[in-house]
Amino acid sequence: MGQRFGIAVVAAGMGIAILIALLAAQPVVGRLIAIPLIGDGRPQLRITTAAAMPSELGNHDVVSIASTVRSDRGSFRDLTVDMDVRNAEGVVVLRATQRGVRLSEGDERTLNWYWRVPSYIPPGDYTVAINVYGPNWSPLYAARENAAALAIIHTASSR
Repeated sequence: MGQRFGIAVVAAGMGIAILIALLAAQPVVGRLIAIPLIGDGRPQLRITTAAAMPSELGNHDVVSIASTVRSDRGSFRDLTVDMDVRNAEGVVVLRATQRGVRLSEGDERTLNWYWRVPSYIPPGDYTVAINVYGPNWSPLYAARENAAALAIIHTASSR
């Protein structure tokens, strides 16, 4: 089989770096996430903070998850902010969204979610991911994997 090339263009400050990967007989496969950038390379929207409180809890306990989103440049209306809780294998055990979020240039907004941990959720480590989308889930403006962590330390039967 012939060789296949993969090219990725990465915006870095005011310059552009081009990375070329040469993979012998392997197709280039991957996920490209396009995040709109302003002129100096900074994203238009940022997820500045995220936290889960308490970070250790049991089944039937309530966790408060908060995330702050900031507009560095431009005004946004009708944003969708998605919050996922994922287990150690990356499987989403909770997905919650807030739609219609508005931000003016320079504004920050803190969004809150509350989750009562169901009895069927096993003990273990979980992470929170936050994503900010435009209307109808496009484009993706900001993403923060592993934005917060929490641990389910016991099940309802062990209480």
